[in-house]
Amino acid sequence: MKQVSLRGYQTYNGKKMLEEAKESLRSDEAVYAYIRDKLHLTNGQVEDNLAVLLDFQEDFHYCDSCPGFDKCDKNEPHYQMRLNYDGKMVVREFYACPKLKEKQEYAARFLRHDFPDEWNNKDARSVDWDGERKKILVEFQNIVKGKSDKWLYIKGNSRSGKSFILAALANTFSLTYSPVAFCDCATLVERLKTYAFSKRPDDKETLAKAMEAYSNCPLLVLDGFGNEFKSEYVYSALLFPILSSRRQKGLLTAFGSDFSISEIMGEYKTKIGQLRTKQFENLLKGAIDKEYELVNLGVY
Repeated sequence: MKQVSLRGYQTYNGKKMLEEAKESLRSDEAVYAYIRDKLHLTNGQVEDNLAVLLDFQEDFHYCDSCPGFDKCDKNEPHYQMRLNYDGKMVVREFYACPKLKEKQEYAARFLRHDFPDEWNNKDARSVDWDGERKKILVEFQNIVKGKSDKWLYIKGNSRSGKSFILAALANTFSLTYSPVAFCDCATLVERLKTYAFSKRPDDKETLAKAMEAYSNCPLLVLDGFGNEFKSEYVYSALLFPILSSRRQKGLLTAFGSDFSISEIMGEYKTKIGQLRTKQFENLLKGAIDKEYELVNLGVY
C-alpha cells in the first residue's frame, strides 16, 4: 500500500493557522493597540508569544463584556490579565478588576453590613423625603453637623423601610467616617456570645477586639433591636457596656426595631430585673429624643 506523507499538509495548515491567529490580533483594534503601545513586539516576538497574546485577547473581551460580578466564571474570577515583556518572553500578570476593587473599597468602610448587597449603592438621596422620613433625614443631618448629640431610633412593622433608610444613612455616613457597623442585633449578640463561651483562647481575644471595635466605631446601627436573646449576660456583658461606652464618647448610634423602647424594656424586665431594666431604659431614653415610627408602605 502506498504511504501518503502528511508533512506538507501539516506545514501548510500550521502556517495558515498561525497567520489567521496573527490576523485576529491585528484586526482587533483595542487589543492590537495594547500590544503595540505597551509591549512594542516585533513580528517574530508576536509569533513566539502567540499563545499568551491570544489568552490576553480572550480575557480582555470577556471583561469588556462583563456578565456581572456574581456571574464571573473565569479561571481567575474577578481578576484581569495584563502583560509584560521581560526581554525574553511575554508574561501574564493578574490584578483585581474594577468591580472587585469597588467591593473591596466598600467593604473597608464597614466593620459589618448586615443588609442586602443591592443596597450597597443606596444613600440618603435614595430615600423618599416625605413625612416621617424627612424628619429622620433632617435629624440625621443635624447630628452629622454637630447640632445634636442624640441617637436615632426608628420603629415600624416589617417592610416599613426602617432597615432601608438606616442602610442608606450608614452608606452616606461611611463616605466620610469609617468604619461603620450595621448589625442585625440578634446576629451580633449570638456572634459575641459564641466568642465569649468558646474554650479557644484566641476567641477571648477576638471578643475583646470586637467589643472595642463596636464601642468605638463612628456609627453603630443595631437593626432588629429587641429581637436579640435577652439574658443577664447579654445585658451586663455585651449590650450595656457597648452602648454606655458609646454614649460617654458621644458616638452616633441608631436603632431599627419592630418595638418601642418601652415594649423592649418590658421584655428585659423579666430577664434582668426592674433596677437593671431602669438603668437600660434611662440610657436609651436619655440618648434618644424621639422614636420615629414608619408605616408599612410595602415597597422596601
